[in-house]
Amino acid sequence: MTVSLDLKAEASLDKERFATPPLSCTQSFTGLPGGGNRVIDTSAYGNRGYFFGTVEWVRLPSGVWAWYFGLNYQFISAGYPLPSDFKDLSFSWWAYDCQGKAVRMWGQANVLACQQYNTTTAKLRTNLLFSDGSSDYGTTVCYYTAKKWHHWVWNFAVEPTGLNFTCYRDGLLKRTLFFSGKTLKHQFNHGFSWGMHYGYGADTFNGYQALMKIYIQIMPPFEVQRLYERERELVSF
Repeated sequence: MTVSLDLKAEASLDKERFATPPLSCTQSFTGLPGGGNRVIDTSAYGNRGYFFGTVEWVRLPSGVWAWYFGLNYQFISAGYPLPSDFKDLSFSWWAYDCQGKAVRMWGQANVLACQQYNTTTAKLRTNLLFSDGSSDYGTTVCYYTAKKWHHWVWNFAVEPTGLNFTCYRDGLLKRTLFFSGKTLKHQFNHGFSWGMHYGYGADTFNGYQALMKIYIQIMPPFEVQRLYERERELVSF
């Protein structure tokens, strides 16, 4: 039997969506069609997400389901995908900013957030709280183009002398930062969320996100590039 190209593409997409990620992946929202306010985690840890507000399912032309967030307290509550004893972290996600002002794309309250606020320039900044009680709020890590899909990878690596941060946009390294003598705070009082920094309802993200993943290991450059090349055909309008 000859399988049509459309069916082949759909089979490839299903393989991508249903594939079990490595054990280092503690959350994987790969766009399985959901029901109601539930978002399915395909990792081995079962960190299911739940909508707050009127987050919308949006099916992209490839068949991947993405999520639209507005600016009215809309986010995905993603539970606790970051273990309390973590050392290294890697975040991979696609985002489409509708207004050139990515207020907060994701975050863990008072600890870790991908943010931008009080500016109309399209750029991303860190929001970090360290284990010694000090903080780094607002370091610019990358500029980008609004109204366009971008793939992001943020790595946080604990090293003997401090915390090393790297930012990749669309498969390419864009920024490195080193925080001497620092580690991220491990005790969390709020769950993780996509679409906002949990607990800050006025700062939700006006745009789309897709294929969000969290790892408790560093994503090396070749894997960043491989993931970008593999996913970019799935994420477009």
